[in-house]
Amino acid sequence: MPPEMPPELPPATTTHPDAGQALNLLRQGRPKEAAAVCEAVLARRPKDVQALHILGILSAQSGDPARGEALLRRAMAADPRNPAAPYDLGNLYLATNRVAEAEPCFRAAVELAPAMAEARLGLATALARLGRLDEALPACHAALKLKPELAPTHNVLGNILKEQGRLDDATACYRRARSLAPRAVDPHFNLGLMARERNSFEEAIAHYRAALTVAPRHAPSHYNLGIALLLSGDYPAGWPEYEWRWAAKGKQPRFRDALWTGQNLTGKRIFIHSEQGLGDSLHMLRYLPAVAARAASTVLEVPAPLLPLAAAQGWPVELQAKSAPAPPFDLQCPMMSLPRAFGTTFETIPAGTPYLKPPEARKRAWSERLCGLSGLKAGIVWAGNVNQANDGNRSLDLARLAPLLALPGISWVSLQVGPKSAELASLPEGSVLDISPELTDFAETAAAAANLDVIVSVDTSVGHLAGALALPTFILLSFAADWRWPTGRADNPWYPSLTVFRQEKLGDWDPVVTATTDALTALRDSS
Repeated sequence: MPPEMPPELPPATTTHPDAGQALNLLRQGRPKEAAAVCEAVLARRPKDVQALHILGILSAQSGDPARGEALLRRAMAADPRNPAAPYDLGNLYLATNRVAEAEPCFRAAVELAPAMAEARLGLATALARLGRLDEALPACHAALKLKPELAPTHNVLGNILKEQGRLDDATACYRRARSLAPRAVDPHFNLGLMARERNSFEEAIAHYRAALTVAPRHAPSHYNLGIALLLSGDYPAGWPEYEWRWAAKGKQPRFRDALWTGQNLTGKRIFIHSEQGLGDSLHMLRYLPAVAARAASTVLEVPAPLLPLAAAQGWPVELQAKSAPAPPFDLQCPMMSLPRAFGTTFETIPAGTPYLKPPEARKRAWSERLCGLSGLKAGIVWAGNVNQANDGNRSLDLARLAPLLALPGISWVSLQVGPKSAELASLPEGSVLDISPELTDFAETAAAAANLDVIVSVDTSVGHLAGALALPTFILLSFAADWRWPTGRADNPWYPSLTVFRQEKLGDWDPVVTATTDALTALRDSS
């Protein structure tokens, strides 16, 4: 949740008229002049509370949060009874993701000024970001009781309710916040997120564009607009907006210059580098042969687990691991910017598969290893990386797949790696063959998967790998899935060998499991 900043600076006591002038300049939108006045005041009166306070805020806003923190703490020491300084220090900590330190600041402000709704709102925001929703909710209601027309409070209340899964109530809060503050960006943005949760892409697009009318450079709105456009199938409009992904996450692109956007590569050396997860890299590797055919030389960087698989493709490229220093290059392109560089439209998705192949020696070794399995040979993956933002929605517990595992005539092979593979211990011995200790990299996983009749996977890297290998694959998706899985269809334009089974409502996996069970039964019976 983004921090809710104060609507204005609460007044602080002062005995110097110049500090009052600085406050007026700040409220007039003249921060540089206000800072200069404060510096002059503090040169004569180092303990002037208001000058310390104003300069602390301005320092933080101008990119020097350490000085801002020091000045605000000096203001607190100069006047321990003033709630404004701990309140704004709490906001500084929220803005710099020091949320645990923000909580005591807001509590101090509330203790000093129990009727200060903004302080209670700051406390609610901090508690919500710490995951303490049951404490955040009453703090938010207390702020609303004090000042019902304070629009940011309705927005934060919506954030809390959203985290609790109360999406309709959250939407109502965002609408109330928008009605109270139509020129505030957060309500428009959050209404876009709510529409996205309902797969109402056109509505989401309208909300994000409304947010950008208010704040034209609001990076989260640009980025999420891009995702909504991609989900709606408008790739030409979506790719440029998707380029806001770094700014939306508070990061800088790895390289600022020499970005390849599709220009002529004749005589050029290009560096293609990974930027997101393993599945994202697997998804984008389809573009590598076309890049290499255009450039004089190509350097491909992938995460280390993908290196052996990339090396097995025989592409005319230089390979390096993601941890290696960047090579010399004329142009560079992050992997997730390749569709934009190629001008990919929904109709021209490069869907030729397989575009990856396992190493033949490893494939033969796994053929010998798995040849003794009877019936339909099925691989299974039920969870992704727990650190992925949407993992709570896309992954499930192995126990939810019990109807699949109970089907006769199927030999199950677990391709699940990581901590979730431990769930296999809860199953009867021998019901699933666990080969995870042997899956040391994606070349090994590809070789094993290529010897199976079907892969059943949630939205994770193995699903992308199976699609790239053109293996028959059943993908189990949450209701509001990633942009690579268009709604309203059982196939996938990026991976022709995949069949999609999607939730009909958020969190309800039972119909998905039932449909997948029926499809597996039909596949088994036809084999």
